[in-house]
Parts: sequence; C-alpha cells; structure tokens
Amino acid sequence: MKQLPSFKSVLLFVSVTWLITISAWANAQAKPRALVRQAIQRMEAASGAGLKVPNPP
Repeated sequence: MKQLPSFKSVLLFVSVTWLITISAWANAQAKPRALVRQAIQRMEAASGAGLKVPNPP
C-alpha cells in the first residue's frame, strides 16, 4: 500500500500553487492598465501638445 503524502507537504504544495495562480491573475489584471498608459504616453508624444491625460487608477 502506497503511503499518503504528509499533510504539511500537501499544504505547502497547495499554498505555492495558490500563490502562483494569484500572481499570474494579478499580472493579467495589471497588463491592460500598463498598455493603456503606454498608449496615452505615445499619443501625447505624437501630438507634441503635451496634453495632460489623467492616469487611469
């Protein structure tokens, strides 16, 4: 009969995968905002007028 993995190792594995999932989700949420900021900066540079557009929160 195969020995079951210990509770601590299972807990560690679950917490690590949970952290990876959360960080990946946070990156996915942050990327569109960064892209929007880059697009706004490019538009400002292209227009040359230096229009002050408030950064999205």
